[in-house]
Amino acid sequence: MNNVIKVSPVWTKDLVARRAIEFMQFRHEVRRARWNYHDACSRYRSKEKVSGYIDKEDPKFRRATRKQYLALHEAKAALYNAQRRLETAVRNCRDSREAI
Repeated sequence: MNNVIKVSPVWTKDLVARRAIEFMQFRHEVRRARWNYHDACSRYRSKEKVSGYIDKEDPKFRRATRKQYLALHEAKAALYNAQRRLETAVRNCRDSREAI
């Protein structure tokens, strides 16, 4: 039987600041991934000579933009997780509770 005691981190303003920096970095990654996806859509539009609406259910479109779409999806998931970590750090910050 393994009796491991989990030790929660000490929630300080320094940790909150690091989580905020991490959140901003992931936000930048989402913006970059979004632009890459839009560029892939534009390349597809030019290559296939599509004007107006792009049918996103078209298998050719999905193959052409799969890599950028997955990168955008992963970046959004990472941003969501970073936001949750930041919120937890702010909520549990020992320094802010002492100030109240």
